[in-house]
Amino acid sequence: MGSSRGGNAIRNYIKHFGGAPNISHAILCGTPNHGTLATPSNLNNEFNGMGPFLSGLNAGDEVYPGVKFMTTRSDSNDKYAQPDGRFVGMPGQPTNVTYAGPELRGALNVVLPGLDHREVAFHPLAFKAIYNFITGKDPATLEMIPEPQPILNGMVSGFANGAPTNLPLEGATVEIFEVDPASGKRLVETVHRRTTSADGLWEPFPAKATAYYEFVVNAPGYPITHTYRTPFPRSSVYIHLRFEASPGKGNRQLGHPHQAAGVPRPRTRYFF
Repeated sequence: MGSSRGGNAIRNYIKHFGGAPNISHAILCGTPNHGTLATPSNLNNEFNGMGPFLSGLNAGDEVYPGVKFMTTRSDSNDKYAQPDGRFVGMPGQPTNVTYAGPELRGALNVVLPGLDHREVAFHPLAFKAIYNFITGKDPATLEMIPEPQPILNGMVSGFANGAPTNLPLEGATVEIFEVDPASGKRLVETVHRRTTSADGLWEPFPAKATAYYEFVVNAPGYPITHTYRTPFPRSSVYIHLRFEASPGKGNRQLGHPHQAAGVPRPRTRYFF
């Protein structure tokens, strides 16, 4: 199962790298299967439907024998499946892609009206469709069942050559504060503090299922980064923390006083 560009990797593995015997179901959520645009210019762009990469994937049958394919898409609210190019920086220019761009001939193509690019993978209605496709029945509930005390963990990663590495960062200090949801004001002293080792992990943290938290990450050569999160009703080991880049830079010079604050506001609940 892949969201957006992840579906390209799945299709490439199945069609060009012998992956079909290893896969029973391929689920592509909001994947630009026919490109975010399809024009004769910039053909080396992976997301150009007329380019060699997508043309190769779409040549002949768009699905592969022996693998059950499913796509999910919005009716018209996906940024990357728009007939007008304004959503990709080309206002008034045709993309030659329709709202149905993520669909594949021969697949089960599911339309989720009103959802956006991310929601067609992570919204409860997407979960319902995906669960049914795999199991043949609807899930017992679409509600997230809270745990009495979620246990949280994740990895701190840094930047190199102006880009995030997604690799463990040693020597980063993580502090967690419980905050007021209305103001962001810290309610108590630090509830968790950890300096990462070579694995980059900031240790398991027993959280409150209803608490709002501020995560503060600090490491030499990086801006102190503050991230504010809504409650975590369930445990997760994927609360990965990444430093924000300094303005105009991949990472700051030592001693630079820059700080950054991130306030994620997801519209959906994440099931996967």
